[in-house]
Amino acid sequence: MTAAGSGGARTATRRRRPPLLHGGQAAPAGGRTSVEVWCRIGLVAAVAIFLAAFGAKVWLAQARFATHGFDVGIFDQAAWLLSRLRDPYSTVTHLPFFGDHASYLLVAFAPLYRLWADPRVLLLAQVAFLAVPAVVVYRIAVRRLRSEAAGLVLALAYLAYPAMQWAAVFEFHLETIAAGCIALAYLAAEEGRPRLMVAWLVPALLAKEDVALVVAGFGVMLALTAGDPAGGRVGSGAGTGWRRRWGWWVAAGALAWFAVVTFALVPLVLGAPSRHLQRSYGVSGNGLGALVAAVPTVGGNALRTLASAQGARYLALVLLPLAALPLAAWRWLLPALPPLLLNLASVHQTQHEITYQYLATASPVLAVAAVAGTAWLAARRRRLLAPALAVLLLTSAVASASFGAAPWTRQGRLPADSPVHDARRAAVARVAPDAPVSAGRDLVPHLAHRTVIYEFPNPWRAVNWGLQGDPATPAEQASVRFVVVEPGVLSPPDRAVLDRLRADQGTWRTAFDQRGILMLERRTSAAAAP
Repeated sequence: MTAAGSGGARTATRRRRPPLLHGGQAAPAGGRTSVEVWCRIGLVAAVAIFLAAFGAKVWLAQARFATHGFDVGIFDQAAWLLSRLRDPYSTVTHLPFFGDHASYLLVAFAPLYRLWADPRVLLLAQVAFLAVPAVVVYRIAVRRLRSEAAGLVLALAYLAYPAMQWAAVFEFHLETIAAGCIALAYLAAEEGRPRLMVAWLVPALLAKEDVALVVAGFGVMLALTAGDPAGGRVGSGAGTGWRRRWGWWVAAGALAWFAVVTFALVPLVLGAPSRHLQRSYGVSGNGLGALVAAVPTVGGNALRTLASAQGARYLALVLLPLAALPLAAWRWLLPALPPLLLNLASVHQTQHEITYQYLATASPVLAVAAVAGTAWLAARRRRLLAPALAVLLLTSAVASASFGAAPWTRQGRLPADSPVHDARRAAVARVAPDAPVSAGRDLVPHLAHRTVIYEFPNPWRAVNWGLQGDPATPAEQASVRFVVVEPGVLSPPDRAVLDRLRADQGTWRTAFDQRGILMLERRTSAAAAP
């Protein structure tokens, strides 16, 4: 080999070798392998710790009665019914399951429920799919920043992101599954594989109707970043022209899907227009025209929330854990804008907090935008990369410790065991299989594998139940065979319902009463009465 040829080979090797953070110089031979291996070991360890810690937390939450009828019980009953090829009508909400939200992705869990019918199937899947974006963030960061260490820091920042951690442990929601699918679509796009990208976006669309707005934002982002120099680093010699073409098609398809499911499919199953726009955003009227007309109202709500102290705090908790790096790449933030704006516009205060599921789909988007923002910074001055990543590591660690849901933090401590749980388990074990039950909110996820399960005080007093004005019928009340509640935690109106049932000794008998857990059983003669 000639000297020139040898030098050319060495130059090619240096181009393939990811540089270290400082100075942008290639690592010496042998050192690169060590850095790469240790960073990948660090990634595997971090993801394993996340899966173990948050998996244990949701497992114990179910075992120790820290899950509830809304929303674990709803999804658990629907998955169980689907696995038995029964109509997935939710008696917890008193609505057809697919008439409440377009959550068609739950059908994918039906085969798993044939093997192991347990809400922990859903809860563990939720944790796993929210861990997936960490690997995606790592791979995209290494590709764009040419640094394994930078990839590890950005992946750790995602795993420490407080809003994502809360989404992983707050009940169960299919948006969390969509989050993992959207992240994998990002990776497919980064590698120049549009068909695989669409294959991952389809299940995301099937998770819930408003995820379509995130996917639409993804399409617009893809089209607007077609000329991004970093975006040109795609595999197999692929160009970037496909990004603009596929991006606009994805955006158009997602918006069409949103319109179809929101204004046609869900109302068709429900037998009435969807109630969520009215309940969550104060939109008056029904249909696409009413939604368009309400845009100024919704926008005004978002601006008012943003101008408030609570709105400012919310936005700070969204951006500061990632050192505000996503702001440096505004186009990459487009998929996160719909959930952020809808949360700010909601009339429900819970959507202005990070401790629920409402930022599940935005979390991986924000993390990828942080990668793009970091790449933008490094492209202008490479020496700023190491300080920026140091700040990111610090802000993400402080935010996670102060506001996150990890078991080792003050806010995220594991649910404690208690002798009361033994009484709850004993009461649940006494309920006959498939017998209609009305149970306390923390008992519903342990009794949902039946056709009829109500969350007390339903069906005697309609609370968060059915469409507005729907009454509980005498037939529904007469069908209940067991009532299992904890009287000490009931509100005064709900306690009045329980007292009325207990006073009717001709109909009900006390079958269990230990450690504050009460179970009433309908007498056989009363059940047989017309």
